[in-house]
Amino acid sequence: MTSKMTKDTNSRFEAVPPLSELNDGDAAAACDAVPEYCDDVPSCADVEDCAAAQESCVPDDFFDDTPASEPEHEESLAVKSADSDGFVVEKADLTVPTLLEASAGTGKTFSIKHLVLRLIVEQEIPINSLLVVTFTKAATAELKSRIREHLAETHGYLTGIYAAEDVDPLVVRQVEIWRGMSISDEDAVKRLRESLARFDDSAINTIHGFCQKMLSEHVFTSAGNFDTELSDDDAALRDEVTESFLRRELDACTSADERRLLMQGDDWAEKLRTLAGLPEDLAKRVIPDDVEPLPREWLERFIGTAPAALRALKRARRLATYDDLLAEMWLTLRDDATGAFVAGIRNTYRGVLIDEFQDTDPVQFAIFRKLFLEIPKSERSADKPRALFFVGDPKQAIYSFRSADLDTYMRARKLISRHSRLGRNFRSCPKLVEAVNRFFSIAGPDAFLRHDLAYKPVDAKVDRTGLFLLDEDGIWREADVFEIWYTEEGLEGKDAMNVATARSVADDIARLITLGRDGRAAIAAGPDDHVIGSVVIEVEDGETKKPVAKTIALRAVEARDIAILVQKRGHVDNVKRALARRGVRVVMKSNDDVFRTEEAHDMLCLLHAFAEPGVERVLTALRATRLMAATLSELCDQDEQARSDLRERLEAGVARWRRAGAAAALSAFIDEEHLAERLLPVEGGEQRLTNYAHIIELLNEAGRKYATPAGLLSWFESARAQKGGETRNLRLASDANLVTVETIHSSKGLQYPIVYLPSAESMAVMKGEKRSVFKQSDASGMELSITHGEVQESDALKVKRKEELVRLAYVAMTRAACRLVLVVPQNRTSTGWHGNYRKNAYFMALTGSLEPDRDIVLDSFRELGSLPGVRCVEIETLLTETADDITVAPPALDTDLGVDHAKPILPKWRVSSFSSINRSVTDDEVAWFGPKQSAGPLEGILAFPRGTKAGDAMHGMLEIADFPAVAPDTPEADALRRSIARSRIEQFLSFPDEASLDKAVGEAARMIYDVVNAEILPGIRLRDVKMTERASEMPFLLRMRDGLSASDLKDTLERFGDMYAIPNLSDDDLSGFLTGFIDLAFGAKGRFWILDWKSNAITRFVRTQADFTQHVMSDEMRVHRYRLQYLIYLVALRRFLKARLGRDYDDSLLGGACYVFLRGVSADARRGPEGIQGVVYDPVGAERIARLDELFLPEWEQK
Repeated sequence: MTSKMTKDTNSRFEAVPPLSELNDGDAAAACDAVPEYCDDVPSCADVEDCAAAQESCVPDDFFDDTPASEPEHEESLAVKSADSDGFVVEKADLTVPTLLEASAGTGKTFSIKHLVLRLIVEQEIPINSLLVVTFTKAATAELKSRIREHLAETHGYLTGIYAAEDVDPLVVRQVEIWRGMSISDEDAVKRLRESLARFDDSAINTIHGFCQKMLSEHVFTSAGNFDTELSDDDAALRDEVTESFLRRELDACTSADERRLLMQGDDWAEKLRTLAGLPEDLAKRVIPDDVEPLPREWLERFIGTAPAALRALKRARRLATYDDLLAEMWLTLRDDATGAFVAGIRNTYRGVLIDEFQDTDPVQFAIFRKLFLEIPKSERSADKPRALFFVGDPKQAIYSFRSADLDTYMRARKLISRHSRLGRNFRSCPKLVEAVNRFFSIAGPDAFLRHDLAYKPVDAKVDRTGLFLLDEDGIWREADVFEIWYTEEGLEGKDAMNVATARSVADDIARLITLGRDGRAAIAAGPDDHVIGSVVIEVEDGETKKPVAKTIALRAVEARDIAILVQKRGHVDNVKRALARRGVRVVMKSNDDVFRTEEAHDMLCLLHAFAEPGVERVLTALRATRLMAATLSELCDQDEQARSDLRERLEAGVARWRRAGAAAALSAFIDEEHLAERLLPVEGGEQRLTNYAHIIELLNEAGRKYATPAGLLSWFESARAQKGGETRNLRLASDANLVTVETIHSSKGLQYPIVYLPSAESMAVMKGEKRSVFKQSDASGMELSITHGEVQESDALKVKRKEELVRLAYVAMTRAACRLVLVVPQNRTSTGWHGNYRKNAYFMALTGSLEPDRDIVLDSFRELGSLPGVRCVEIETLLTETADDITVAPPALDTDLGVDHAKPILPKWRVSSFSSINRSVTDDEVAWFGPKQSAGPLEGILAFPRGTKAGDAMHGMLEIADFPAVAPDTPEADALRRSIARSRIEQFLSFPDEASLDKAVGEAARMIYDVVNAEILPGIRLRDVKMTERASEMPFLLRMRDGLSASDLKDTLERFGDMYAIPNLSDDDLSGFLTGFIDLAFGAKGRFWILDWKSNAITRFVRTQADFTQHVMSDEMRVHRYRLQYLIYLVALRRFLKARLGRDYDDSLLGGACYVFLRGVSADARRGPEGIQGVVYDPVGAERIARLDELFLPEWEQK
């Protein structure tokens, strides 16, 4: 028998009130506990009984008041299923609860965003009444961006901004369907415009963010508080509760042996963390039979009292963790006696889409079930039907360490009335899709080691292509899309396997990068890529179904196209070293804490030295760090002068600290040590410099509260001992053109053209785990098995881990678009392959067995090798085909790399800006919501890259350029222009080869020449403006009068004339401050002007520079409301001049505003009656500027 602890069986269990309101932002992607939902359910006597139970559980619309029951016999449950063979996103019923299973690469995110579009238009559900939930903050941001763009694209098509060929074909089909449903274009536009205007209020959240939002917005009905602080970690509170419990139990012990036995209990705080995150009604507590009576009593008391004590302590301290959000949400829903809390949430959201549903856990599904499945008839309305979609892929359930539980998904599957699947892969080329299909089909339905998770093959999009290599005859030929590198007999020992893997992978990557650089390895090109060739493939015509030829443009393979995916970071160390020897640089993301690095220890020593510059041992410790890198002999040398000099430097640094802050003092010391020059040539030195800068930034932020070195030192020591948040995650040293190294878990949701899977043989369960708390989940629910000391995991739990490894293998194999390489050598023993490596996830998938047989594996390789584009080759053979000296670049780091100095983080003021005012406009112009389309190749500066980074590069060039110096048409001036252009391009952009970089530099250099030599204002050229007569990136902070509203601003702008009017400016409060930066303020011909650089491409209307006419630019100014921007800038300039000039100031000094469209300016253009191409000039008028200034803040208040 097992002992089960429940609320009813333990008299010492205390009901715990809800946690208080939580006010911080979205939670981290995963919680650390895995609660489980389970019900006591009746059994079904026969199929008819099951069908009857099904009808009562899953009606065609929604659940009755009575919670649904789950049949005891799963195999006899008949699930209602519609569209089970394929999901047609533009036609699917929106009002039937649907489980949509989406295999990797089948367009899950696309389907979600299109369902949102349809719900808005067809069901008239505005965006703020839709709830979209996913499981990570990064996924939330991506999904929000994709949904917004899709809505804007559809709106643009309906309003004529985009033609049919400029939008996704599905949008065109969907609009035709709407018209057939009698939904007029006008109604669709109205609904979309409303949702776009309200998009900032959309509920696209992580599950933690959703729970936090609901608990805070319904604080009264949820009995919450307003001032709870959200923390990443509650370890200190858990320790406090467990220590209090142990003290009480120690006092009650009758002997030293009892006390000793009590203290031998394993990790009480970890037990408490698991218990607190799992409400007892969702995960039964089980104490195994073999636990002795006395430890059993302790465990029963701990289970019954410690979670309640922890919750009470958190309420008293007004603290909560992200994990508490889910448990608190469920407890509040469960105990909502009046139903007001539940009803309030249901009334808020008529449409719900749950993304990544395979990563759910019992608590999360209990929340969704209570809120959106168990809806009473009294809350349903035929006039306002509800929508509910669960989207996920059980084959990609790989986050059990984050509490995700596949068995919860499988139980939820039975409660959802319609099942559909997405069956077409849009990511990978057809041969690769077929290879992966065959890989997971060889073992039949057992590939994933579960009877309820069979692999279903997917189709491929026929116009996807793989990797192409240029042969000796100059013909592009498709390379093998899937390669398996193995050893039939095995190698001698793990070291030999590591060496073979590292060398073969590094050589192949170096070979591909070299071929790409030489224009001999290519993949399909994007619209903005440099094309080096083309191939013709055969595809099926969508209408005639006959084969037709399609030309695919190709671009060169680059390092950034290649990814190396591993289960654990340590699995790739040998490969990274081999790549470094071949001059191939890699980038590896990490969630490690920067405060736990060697660099953090070095900074701790530096802080000690600033706090105690006179203590010799402190100075010696500082000299021993990498910051100063003193040798042992130098440390032992009694050089009093050197110690005295160091003390003086530190004392001077303390003085600098008082004047300019922590960042200035710390950065100055590091600069004086020439740390960058010492570290950059060293492997890993770039990352170390990044870590130093990151730590200084965090110290500077903390230094606003802890102003002295001693105070900041104390804070830093305390912070290092605590768990860090996302701000402390290691940053990438570079985002340049590098090979990506990623864990398979981190790669989920991503795709790469070329993927290598080295050390695949190590993806195995090598040994069992020992813990004192195990989560045991099956078809009936979850249990927590709790023991006094550590015990070995059960065979069933070990099988669960192996099942998840197979799913992890599936995730890894479905990241590639063009080419996949699986490297799986074996260790030879006297009896064949070594057992642990033979039992890797890939071999288990191939054989459908927990004990893969060598002969079956080799037969599977032969079967796969018979497929087109698949090659299975022994690693020894591969190594003999590859030269030993393949190198991409010298192993040393490039000389042009560097790390920016840390910059202080200024305090955040509650201020307005032009951008915030602009976002509040809700009018017919929504072109800025969506991406612009390019109609074909462009020339000159028009072909320069687009986007934020390109704009930053162009702005940066003109910010540092000395206009008179770069203006002449001479070789010296041209060299200077090119130097300026190259410095900013290399800072912000990257190109596939030196030729492309040189082309961009030439285009930008010509742009600089045109800008400074064009007549941008009547009789004024920038070449005549000296550095002393201009101010770049001029910041301002304008005080705004109390009570000022956007409506007041709107009225004033209307009085200025139609050119300035913004009719639908919302009535937001503008009291406080208005901030911004003026690109350029300068003086010329006795007056002062403001100038703004615009890198806008305007590719919808512009094909040549001459197309930047006044009409086109005026339309761009109107759409983006730039005229309001320069009016604000002129007010800022007016106040600045009044403050500087005093009585000498006169409004006649203000010349006006000049907006320079950098892609349209030409030095050869001539000014006409309407102006000059590429430049918008407005003298504005001093009276308008003065009137606006008076509106913002009356003259007497300014004084």
